[in-house]
Amino acid sequence: MKISPFKRGDAVLILGGGPIGIAVMLALQAKGADKIIVSEVSRKRQEFAQNFGAHHIIDPTKDS
Repeated sequence: MKISPFKRGDAVLILGGGPIGIAVMLALQAKGADKIIVSEVSRKRQEFAQNFGAHHIIDPTKDS
């Protein structure tokens, strides 16, 4: 059963930069995501997401 319509080259938004969000981000990188956007409130988790290869970080308390 295929759950996601994701295909190589897609842009993705990950809600949350905790352990699950980072794992999803790494899996999507391996599948060929071109643009990974992470939405995260915590500054430390934003840094983790950036270090693990997120292309853009959004702070939902500051960005709409």
